[in-house]
Amino acid sequence: MAAVLPRFAVLPGTLALLTLSAWAQTTIIKGTVEDQDHRPLGGVSLRIERQDLRGVYPARSNSNGTFFYAGLPIGVFRVFCEADAASAVEVRTQAADPAVVKLTCVPGGNRQPEQGSEYRGRGRGILDRVRADLDRVTRDANAFSEDEMRRFHRVRDRIAEFQSGWEGGRFDREILSEIISGLSAIVERSRLVARDRDDLAEDLGRLKELRERREGSNDPGAPRRAMEAAFNEGLAAESARDYRAAIAAFRRALAIDPSQHAIWAHLAVAYAGVGSVAPAEEALAKAVQLKPRDGAYRNNYAIALAKSGKLEEAWTQLEEAAGIEPANAGQYFFNLGAILINSGHTPEAGRAFRRSIEANPGYAESHYQYGVWLMGQAKVSPEGRVRGASRAREAFETYLRLAPRGAHAESARQMLDTIDPR
Repeated sequence: MAAVLPRFAVLPGTLALLTLSAWAQTTIIKGTVEDQDHRPLGGVSLRIERQDLRGVYPARSNSNGTFFYAGLPIGVFRVFCEADAASAVEVRTQAADPAVVKLTCVPGGNRQPEQGSEYRGRGRGILDRVRADLDRVTRDANAFSEDEMRRFHRVRDRIAEFQSGWEGGRFDREILSEIISGLSAIVERSRLVARDRDDLAEDLGRLKELRERREGSNDPGAPRRAMEAAFNEGLAAESARDYRAAIAAFRRALAIDPSQHAIWAHLAVAYAGVGSVAPAEEALAKAVQLKPRDGAYRNNYAIALAKSGKLEEAWTQLEEAAGIEPANAGQYFFNLGAILINSGHTPEAGRAFRRSIEANPGYAESHYQYGVWLMGQAKVSPEGRVRGASRAREAFETYLRLAPRGAHAESARQMLDTIDPR
């Protein structure tokens, strides 16, 4: 007969990282490159930078001033001429249709300030993206009421009006505020599917950032206040378990200041909340890079690595964490053991529980879970006697000595009765 052992539960404070799909979609960015007089520019070196994750893709315009880049992942990209950063346009790619951009570049980067130059840079990319997202959402007209459709069209019309004015050199704050208010109402009140709500919520954040940057252009403290406001917004969303809203807010904060380790750490928690394993792991790696002497960051990074099956890398990070914070080493290795059990890496879990006991012999929970793990390795005779369980007996007895009224006290006694039936 087989021994029946209690299930392990993931501990509070560890990352609950879920499994992602095994496939990934790709998409295309194409477009044209012109000079300030709208003449095609051939042979221009371009740079396509992914904004939501790390990634750089070089391109070059052909003799007709057009370019084409296939095989890109779904995401948010910044496209610009390498010699003229002010030409940058931001675009979100989709699986169904190529993303189309239009770059206005000055060869050699000798761009002179002129009316609308700010618009043709970052501003146009943001506004074009919002319009594209609204267009995509409203293709399924049957999903929305007449009032909702009117709200969609009103916002889109006002964006077009605002774009036209800004391209001519007039930044109309009142229209932009109306756009932000209307888009807020769409996000909060319309019957949107989760993906569309996330995309429009992120668009809303970028419009707010656009307004804040414009208003604070003469205030050197404005960017930091905008970063802090986005970070606080993300913390509130994380606390409410609205992880998608938290991701959008934390990413806006990092776009302003990517050197903030705490924001990367919280971004990882938000990604974990929606089951995005790889982005969570990358965000934690960044937090560790920025603050290498933080044991908690390394602990969480180790857990993320273990969930991805990168066990030796996880051990390396945990040994570092234990060296930085010896007092917490027992808890760190115990967390890893629980994660390994829950992710199907049972043989390796025993090593983690042993390491936890070595680091903190007085941590009762590790003795109990190590005993349960040992019971899983022991042999049970047809008569119900457990053979080869002397170490399990020692683990349960140690647990009862340390925590005689602990949460697992009754279970530990039952395990001892299984080993040595009365």
